[in-house]
Amino acid sequence: MKISSILLSVILLTACVSHLPPNDPVHLAEPSISASKSIETQPYPFYVNFELIVFQDQIEAYPDIWKGCERAIQEWAKHAPIRWVIFNESPGEKFSVLGRHKIIELHLADLQGAGYNLSDGLVGMWSPTNRHILLDVDFLEHNPDKSYSVMLHEVGHMLGLPHIIGFSEMGYTGVLVTPVGVDATNYVMYPKAIPGRDQKELSDIEIELARHNVVYEWTATPKPLKEHDCKLYTGH
Repeated sequence: MKISSILLSVILLTACVSHLPPNDPVHLAEPSISASKSIETQPYPFYVNFELIVFQDQIEAYPDIWKGCERAIQEWAKHAPIRWVIFNESPGEKFSVLGRHKIIELHLADLQGAGYNLSDGLVGMWSPTNRHILLDVDFLEHNPDKSYSVMLHEVGHMLGLPHIIGFSEMGYTGVLVTPVGVDATNYVMYPKAIPGRDQKELSDIEIELARHNVVYEWTATPKPLKEHDCKLYTGH
């Protein structure tokens, strides 16, 4: 097996980056794992473990998009008790998820292309059914500054956050609605990725909900709290 290296550049003021100890069961799960990295962050009394599979061929094909994804997962780990363990699969290898429920996969792909055939304008999606985060490379290659915010948004859904909309907008039951006069379009969890809008700063309410869900929902057995797909569309 060819061993490839994926080094996550972690630039967090209070963060530390370390490999898992050699006797950690994550390393012993499957020999097909080409590389792994554990990101430990703020000094909480405990962390919730999140295992994420990424694919080496996609990282090599879309390095700028992957850099944005890295930054996004690091940002969430700054604000919630998360320990990310990232597995890098080389082409032809497949990590066995047998006995490892809730493991998450990141897919960088043409979401309107063959194999996905999703609706036009869809730029990101969290699917709780199979625990996949999907990012549309066609949109993100044309809007490279959005890779970070779209991944930040989809991880937010993974952590159980709803969309945030303005008071005059229509939304499904359970979305967060800002007060009259408050612009919702700059929130990370606004349901449209709007070119020119920031959508990169996590708000206090987004962080508070994520912290709660990490501890009280993701640690529950057997499945995460979200039962419906969460989709992010491009907007103008």
